[in-house]
Amino acid sequence: MKTATLILALAVITPGVALANLTETCAANFAADGGFWKGKSFKTHLAVPGVAYADAFRRVAQAVTSNGWNNIKTDKDLGTITANMDVAYGNGATAPLNIIVKDQKGGGVDIEAVFTTQAGKSAAEKAVRDGMCKLITAAEG
Repeated sequence: MKTATLILALAVITPGVALANLTETCAANFAADGGFWKGKSFKTHLAVPGVAYADAFRRVAQAVTSNGWNNIKTDKDLGTITANMDVAYGNGATAPLNIIVKDQKGGGVDIEAVFTTQAGKSAAEKAVRDGMCKLITAAEG
């Protein structure tokens, strides 16, 4: 009986653990380059094993849509999702987000994301990292 309970508990906990591991990996892969005066580029990438390309692409595109991004364009054949965010006090300026979803040879997907701010604009690194990782870890479901 104890063995059955343990197996059931692991089955319930495992998806959350996997998502936590993906989020940690995404955060560890995060990098920022540039600065306030020349603009900044934020990048991260993540391999998500065991998920079909079509499912991953749809989930990431839906996450982008449901998290306040504008002018979203997707191209499933190319694996691209592009969107932008309005910049506060930006007089109509936007900050672009580009995501690429690629099939892995052995199954699963590789996802790359890039978010860019213009010169004279800033974004909190932690907020950008957490937001980007939220979007791309949505691939797992």
